[in-house]
Formats: sequence, structure tokens, C-alpha cells
Amino acid sequence: MATGACISAAAVKAASVVNYENAGTIEFVVSNDFSFYFIEMNTRIQVEHPVTEMVTGIDLIQAQLLIAQGEPFDIEQEKIEIQGHSIECRLNAEDPAHQFRPSPGLITSLRVPGGFGVRMDSAVYAGYEVLPYYDSMVGKLIVHAETRELAIAKMLQALSELEIGGLKTNRAFHLEILNHPDFLEQRIHTKWLETDWK
Repeated sequence: MATGACISAAAVKAASVVNYENAGTIEFVVSNDFSFYFIEMNTRIQVEHPVTEMVTGIDLIQAQLLIAQGEPFDIEQEKIEIQGHSIECRLNAEDPAHQFRPSPGLITSLRVPGGFGVRMDSAVYAGYEVLPYYDSMVGKLIVHAETRELAIAKMLQALSELEIGGLKTNRAFHLEILNHPDFLEQRIHTKWLETDWK
């Protein structure tokens, strides 16, 4: 059984053992030899849920609302197919050059990329003020393509088209990571930014 299928089976088993009935996320970390290890279970939709939606075609928010209303969730695990590759970049009002210091302020201009397989989840607009009291995330840019290489190319294009004027964001930081040889050759790990970045 492929690693992805094994992880899915382990997640289903974990949810079944505790009689969990709703949308949620079970996280694992995968090692170089494709062994995987449980991290945590979140009984809520994760920030990264658009990636799952893009590769499965399932609207997880709609599913969660239907389940909460008592409607049956009629999609069987065995029938869920993963198609292609998806990448999500969280866009934050922060300054990576200064230890990711928050960068609240007024968004003076906004140009959002579009096209097939490109999605932007956000509520901001030109004239929106990012306040210093809350999470610094201003949006999530998500792409989907047939392969990892095509998804990277699509995200690079989408990030280059994205414009959030008036405050500092981590957009350029995402571009640097996506162009980094370690990322391109899949040599990153959970401590990569601390130990190997630059």
C-alpha cells in the first residue's frame, strides 16, 4: 500500500476509535524512508484545507456544515481520489527581513491572480486596514496542477502577479523558498528554515 493510502487508513482508524463524527484533521509527519508518525488531531477545519479540497474536489466546509445539520456524509473513503498536486502559501502582513515582525496598516492596492487552478481565499480589499490585534494572515493563495513541478511553476506565476500594496508581506519570502534548490529537490525538513535557510 502506498504511503498516502496508509496515512489515510491510519487517520480513518484513529477517528473511528474515538467515534469522531465531523470534519477534522489528523496530522502526520513523513520521514525520508516514507515512514510516518502521528502528530495531532484537530477537531476543526485547518488553515490548509484548500489543499485537500483542490486535490480531492471535495468542499470540506460544505461537508462540515451538512454534518453539523445532521445530514449524512455519503462519500466513502475508498472512493476519494487524490489528483495532482496542490501548494498553499499563507500571505501575512509581516516583515521577513526583520524576524517576521508584524506589519499592520492600510492595504492601498490589491491585485489578485486568477486562472485555472489558482485560488485566493481572503476577505481583504483595497482600503482594508490590517489591525495589529489579530492574526497577521491576510489571505491564502492556493494552486493546483498535475505535478509538483507544474504546481511550483503555477505558484511562482501567481505570486508574481499578486499585489498587496501599502504594507509589507511575506510574498517575496515565498518566492525565495519556491526558487530555492533545497525546496525544488525536496531536501527540506521541519527545522530547515532554522538550520539550512540561505
